[in-house]
Amino acid sequence: MEFTISSRGKPAALPIQRFIKDNYDHIPLEQIDSFFGFTEASALYGGRYFAATELSRYDVRSLYRMNINVRLRTVTEQ
Repeated sequence: MEFTISSRGKPAALPIQRFIKDNYDHIPLEQIDSFFGFTEASALYGGRYFAATELSRYDVRSLYRMNINVRLRTVTEQ
């Protein structure tokens, strides 16, 4: 079974590894297919008030290194 996990509520300054350990330690990394989150404000936020960035560039790179995809990010990674 694979999971897509929301990063809603994750402070941008909190490293993604720590967020996973604190909130999803019960899910093996191999079962995490992707994280849903935003790297900047976007019209694709489902009508909810945009409060802050959830995934930093560091988080995005870290997730990719862990073979975890990112869904609906709005910044092009180079």
